[in-house]
Amino acid sequence: MQVLTASGREVWCSADENRDLFRATLGGMGLTGFIRKVRLQLVPLPAQALHLQTRPIPDAMTGTLRLFDEEPAELQMAWLDLAGRRVRGVLHFSRPTARPPRPPRRILRLPIPRIAFLNPWTAPWINRAIYRLHSHLDQVVRPQEAHHPLDAIPGFQKAYGPRGFVEYQFLVPPGQAEEGLRILVEAARKAPAFHCVVKRFGPHPPAGLLSFAQEGFTFTTLFAARTGVFEVLEELTERLIPLGARFNLTKDICMTSRHLEKTQVHLEEWRQIVRRWDPEGRIQSNLSLRLRLKPW
Repeated sequence: MQVLTASGREVWCSADENRDLFRATLGGMGLTGFIRKVRLQLVPLPAQALHLQTRPIPDAMTGTLRLFDEEPAELQMAWLDLAGRRVRGVLHFSRPTARPPRPPRRILRLPIPRIAFLNPWTAPWINRAIYRLHSHLDQVVRPQEAHHPLDAIPGFQKAYGPRGFVEYQFLVPPGQAEEGLRILVEAARKAPAFHCVVKRFGPHPPAGLLSFAQEGFTFTTLFAARTGVFEVLEELTERLIPLGARFNLTKDICMTSRHLEKTQVHLEEWRQIVRRWDPEGRIQSNLSLRLRLKPW
């Protein structure tokens, strides 16, 4: 990468050249400088289509995480219903295939009113329909359909009403995944949140010092932006930290500097590197000021 640093100098960095700047820039929230150029090696798609299958998860509190091992695949994702009395869901898993994909879905573009269509009264019924319709899929789809299913619903964000939602994503080590899910479900009953997506990250070490990714299970949830939601999320964060949780800074709006100090194990090393490249703290953001990422 070529980074324009705070001094106005354009610096090339990589895993071999200016490695400290490279590791601080990856996942560094734009606080090392402006990335002017990037040279990268893309990974080609193994096939032009994916064989997508699903399995129902009748009781997500006990069966979700084991299914990731029972159905090994190129792509895995679990959708969980948090609005019903019991937490159930659907495991999606895909493998490359030479079979031709089905024709692209025709997207129904209807005007979506900005009202709280998704709420504690409607969400259980909507999720029940999703569970029944998606529990036993077996089809060949294009990669973008498997990776970005919500693109088939233009403007789905409006369903949360004019106040929208708060997206919250955390990751816990493999041995703490079930406890992390239990704590999340308790928070979802208060805020509320109606569903979450679970994915598993592999053992590859993160390339960036502040990178979110590490081995474990990541949970992504949309909380309705209502009065009291930030108090619930602060309590949720406090309860997850003892599990060794990490939080996705690119989606954060509620963490505090105290939370950051407890969860970023390489924070001081990152600060020492960034301070050498930006000794006056010229490059800042709302996030860095709130979390005191650059306290100099």
